[in-house]
Amino acid sequence: MSHYPIAKDFRNIDVSMPYHKLLFPLAGPVLKLMAHCVPLLKGLTVSKRSVPGFQGKPFSVELYRPTDKTGNLPCVLLFHGGGFGYQAAPYHKRLAMAYAQQLGCVTVFPDYHLLPRYPYPAAKEDALAVYQWLHGQREDLHVDREKILVAGDSTGAVLATYVAEATLPGFSRPCGQLLIYPVTGEGQQTDSIRTFQDTPMWNSKNNRKMWKWYLKGANATQRVEASPMTAPLRAPLPPAYIETAEFDCLHDEALLYAQRLRDQGGQVTLWETKGTVHGYDFCWDSPITQDSVRRRVEAMREMLEKAASPAKGI
Repeated sequence: MSHYPIAKDFRNIDVSMPYHKLLFPLAGPVLKLMAHCVPLLKGLTVSKRSVPGFQGKPFSVELYRPTDKTGNLPCVLLFHGGGFGYQAAPYHKRLAMAYAQQLGCVTVFPDYHLLPRYPYPAAKEDALAVYQWLHGQREDLHVDREKILVAGDSTGAVLATYVAEATLPGFSRPCGQLLIYPVTGEGQQTDSIRTFQDTPMWNSKNNRKMWKWYLKGANATQRVEASPMTAPLRAPLPPAYIETAEFDCLHDEALLYAQRLRDQGGQVTLWETKGTVHGYDFCWDSPITQDSVRRRVEAMREMLEKAASPAKGI
């Protein structure tokens, strides 16, 4: 049993996710099979597309769409976490479907390139590529180009920030960003990084390995651009909803990133969950998880409803 006062909903999560690059390709087929077994939620359809990404190499994208909606719909571009090395877990797929169902939107769910074969900037280039593809295919996909929101958890949140902060000439900025217990900095100097070295699901030891492998071969400029805490911010910034987990080595850097956005004039809503660990929404039936999902959906609905004419890339 963990020695942290974790909420009873999550006390069965008593192990840290094994994180090693030799495991990534072995775990991939298992996670894909598990995710494939997640039943499609009522009222949704799912389709698959292929998108050219890093160095022109294709990756697959799943699209979840409500069956009772017509016309151009709002869109959530959702990037899964997994330390840049693991495939999407079943709960990521549940979230993708829940967002589509509850928001009446299209959820676009990319299966981007992963470690160890694809360090930075592969995942970043995939993220930007799928966003541009989404704009280019908007008529075929029946997506409202002015109401595209980016979202992600953990390392998926990093990819969401890449899109939110990018300068893409001719493309509208996302109308909002949903960042769930996000990875934001390579610095590794916060109190939560120093304190939470043995927390369930994720810890600072894994986090250090992740950054080492993710930035393998990166030059000084790329290292700056890879970290949301040091990458250039370009106003006007899309509004952000940031959620933290209490017993998580990433807790403090999420707060620092929220403050960084505010200092640059960004609108930020911060929700600090209590008794939680990184990846706690893996426990789908927990009342805490369900409350968090409700808050996320409300925040995204507000951002989508307010969207009119996002700033153009310059």
